[in-house]
Amino acid sequence: MSDLIVNGGKPLTGTIRPSGNKNSVLPMLCASLLTDEPVRLLNVPVITDVEKLVTFFREQGSRITWDKPAGTIAIDHTSFDPRRLEGELPTGMRSSVLLFAPLLQRLKKITLPTNAKGCSLGIRELDPHLEILEALGAKISHHGDLTLRLAKRFRGARHWPDYMSVTATENFVMAAAMADGESTLLHAASEPPVQDLCTMLVAMGARISGIGTSKLTVEGGTRLRGGTFPINTDYHEVVTFLALGAITGG
Repeated sequence: MSDLIVNGGKPLTGTIRPSGNKNSVLPMLCASLLTDEPVRLLNVPVITDVEKLVTFFREQGSRITWDKPAGTIAIDHTSFDPRRLEGELPTGMRSSVLLFAPLLQRLKKITLPTNAKGCSLGIRELDPHLEILEALGAKISHHGDLTLRLAKRFRGARHWPDYMSVTATENFVMAAAMADGESTLLHAASEPPVQDLCTMLVAMGARISGIGTSKLTVEGGTRLRGGTFPINTDYHEVVTFLALGAITGG
């Protein structure tokens, strides 16, 4: 192991272009499954989890064009083939749970293989997501493998989770946008990534009120369209560079 040597005491100055928010791009990528119209994302960060989702989409037959230097991804799910999915979601990324709502809408059934240690995604981590999907009409069974079923469409419902979860809130708005009737989530997370996903869904045609608050109401049943959507900058990265400049007198 080599030593890390830092010669400090020098002002940091310069110009940077902040990366896209990784916590926004992942749910927005998953939301692209809610339409067969072309979706284009801008300011996409080059991170491992995006690579995994892009690979997953391509394995199911979707056409993806990722221009990494330009930071753009063009997505076309018209050739998405549900017969290719054999239960395995992208591994090693917690955000795989964000595929639940859009995949259920498309496939009507998802089976997640389990072993002696339980589901690879962690059953306890899945509970808030499963409770929301079940409230919106999905059927959950866990006899060996974990199976999620949806008869036809999600149905509108009112739900109050035990705690605020960003990813569970994101699953709610994706499912509710496709549901029959109105859905309300109380105790909803309101962080910027949730707002970014909601803004994208509204631009696609969804009807969502309460964005940025702890109460989200979604009027479902609208056919979602495609479009071009920017990924907002990573505010953590922005603040970090601002702080580095400030504390060094740059």
